[in-house]
Amino acid sequence: MKVAKPTGKILFQEAQQFRQLWLWALLISGTLLPLVLTSVFAWRDPKVSALQSMGIMAIGIVVPGINFVIFWVTKLETVVTDEGLFYRWRPYFSKYTMLNWQEIDAVTVRRYPNLKYGYHTNREFGKVHNIDGNKGVQFELVNGKRVYIGTQKLTALQHALEQMKPVKVNRK
Repeated sequence: MKVAKPTGKILFQEAQQFRQLWLWALLISGTLLPLVLTSVFAWRDPKVSALQSMGIMAIGIVVPGINFVIFWVTKLETVVTDEGLFYRWRPYFSKYTMLNWQEIDAVTVRRYPNLKYGYHTNREFGKVHNIDGNKGVQFELVNGKRVYIGTQKLTALQHALEQMKPVKVNRK
């Protein structure tokens, strides 16, 4: 269910962003190397005018710049209240996805084995929402679907969830 904002008493709240140093090093180096090489070859080629060279450089700056902004502003927001679990990806979704406690069958603390970040699906984990690391909680729903939410505050999230549902810990 989609809702405008979380309802009920807030037990846990977290906003995660892509701030990993290695990720930014890859993004920047993956932009600078092609930009420098393209610039050098464009300026040295007598068939390429200065205007064309500047156009090539502008494209090489604008496209990665958009990429940088997208990574910088993206947030995974997670809220646990006495009414359910709420999560959303800002700024792409203005409304939260809500999982009522009645539709959650089981809650398991698990490690996510893959180095995949963002939103994607996985056969074993279901819908995966992860920004950094491999720690998180898997929610098995009454309808058989699964949702995995990564977290940087596992202990606090687990404590909040235990107030509402029994939480299993999977040590895999």
